[in-house]
Amino acid sequence: KGQGTGGVTTLLENVDSKEANYGIFRTTELIDKSLTVKFALVDWQPESISLFQKASLATHKGVVEKTFAPFHTSFRITSTTELNDQMVKDRLSELSGKGDRAESKIG
Repeated sequence: KGQGTGGVTTLLENVDSKEANYGIFRTTELIDKSLTVKFALVDWQPESISLFQKASLATHKGVVEKTFAPFHTSFRITSTTELNDQMVKDRLSELSGKGDRAESKIG
């Protein structure tokens, strides 16, 4: 539906509060002086969608993940307040096993 720069904050500013959305964004991480690129998938399912729609989305999960693959992590959220740049940075640092040695740039 869209593309651009700005990372997770920009992505969340553009989700539709009345329908499910998927998005992927790119981050970079400096680990031991090497720049690495990571991708994160966002599965946006606002509380306003019906139970039928939520059930239907569960059946699409495999296709969606295959379409967006490869990515390093994913987030399923129902509110834009459930995700921010720091949460993404923390998750990616945790996954890379580098903790405070990693410096992330979202966007």
